[in-house]
Amino acid sequence: MDHARISRVVLSRRSQTIQNPLRFPLPVSADGRSSIAPPAPLRGIDNSSFAHFSIVKRLPEILRRVLHDNTFPPGVEESLMRLHAEIPGTPLHPIDEKGAPDLDAWAAHIDNLDGENWLEVPWFFAETYFYRRIVAATGYLTKPLHHVDPFSYQKSAGLRTNRASIRRFARVVEDALRERPLTQEAMGALLAQSLWGNRADLSLWAADDDDRGPLDQSDDHLFVDDRDRTARLLRNHAPDARLLFVADNAGLELVGDLCLIDGLLTGGIASQVRIHVKSHPTFVSDAVHADVGATITFLRDSINRHAQKLGGRLQEHVDAGRIAVEDDFYWTSPLPLWEMPARISEMMREHDLTILKGDANYRRMLGDRHWPYTTPTEVATSYLPAPTLALRTMKAEVAVGLSQNDMNRAALSGQNWATSGEWGFVQLSSRGGSSSA
Repeated sequence: MDHARISRVVLSRRSQTIQNPLRFPLPVSADGRSSIAPPAPLRGIDNSSFAHFSIVKRLPEILRRVLHDNTFPPGVEESLMRLHAEIPGTPLHPIDEKGAPDLDAWAAHIDNLDGENWLEVPWFFAETYFYRRIVAATGYLTKPLHHVDPFSYQKSAGLRTNRASIRRFARVVEDALRERPLTQEAMGALLAQSLWGNRADLSLWAADDDDRGPLDQSDDHLFVDDRDRTARLLRNHAPDARLLFVADNAGLELVGDLCLIDGLLTGGIASQVRIHVKSHPTFVSDAVHADVGATITFLRDSINRHAQKLGGRLQEHVDAGRIAVEDDFYWTSPLPLWEMPARISEMMREHDLTILKGDANYRRMLGDRHWPYTTPTEVATSYLPAPTLALRTMKAEVAVGLSQNDMNRAALSGQNWATSGEWGFVQLSSRGGSSSA
């Protein structure tokens, strides 16, 4: 597939007025006033889009990888093969997993459809539904394989094959903690490390792939760089800043996130970090509750002293209640962030900063819609109830806050820039609260 052509098509399409009817309500600002109407969602029905490629090619390949990496009972294998056969032309149907706590919510989501198939529904809906079907087939939430992660092989390999990067990540934290409270420069380094760790996405690259390119990039590859604004916001709340961190991938990316969290806690900036993970495996490598504990244990058991010290400090934070790990089924739903339940909105308000990590969380924040890339950040995120930072490498054709010069510069790079994961965002929206940033 010509991804460069896709990028050109997307730029052309974003300049047009989109007439598609909206399925979801409009974003609403913190004071209750409606913002501009969001454009139409991305769908796989556009044959030239990355969404189409993802549904037709990537999802079946992920299923084949799941079957290869696991030894399932025959009934589970049959369910997964039926799922494989449905993509992309079969209409989506209700999920069959009696006793699952999110079954009623998913039944309501499916009821809102009108017989659309995988390419006709919004892309984000198709992806979240796909992973929920894998969870139903394996019985992760119920039976026969209660809490057996079908992606565990890839997650474990994501740690084992990145030991050198993990040692480097741990050393960056040590360097940052030489001066306390943490300096603005040190916070910027930890934010950058957490950001570029988002390139270690196992839904795009298997753990043993070697064509992903370097994990980190130079500042020239930052479309939006709000590191200084974010550091000022956090220093204004130091030493008692309270953070809500909505995690993305397990493996190396989670190590980078835990480095940032440890730096803020040990470095005298934050007093508590609440980590939100997924309630079940999704998007291959997204972190669930068990992944956090397993990663800390991996660090503590490392033969590298910097990794050992990092793991020890993290365990102390957990034991002291400075780190709390929670999950919520909202983060595995197909809903945009402006349809967040009241419990999530209230939680964001209780914290000085919410960090949304990764591409899927960014897409959720923007409703996975065809926003013109030059849309101001504060316009598209006007509904957010509190200051929110997006740390994301771009792996989908969804973005705001760019300039035309940014897009021209990226296009000249000769890369599939809108989906390559080589361009980053450290993007702060402070409209939901006073940040003094």
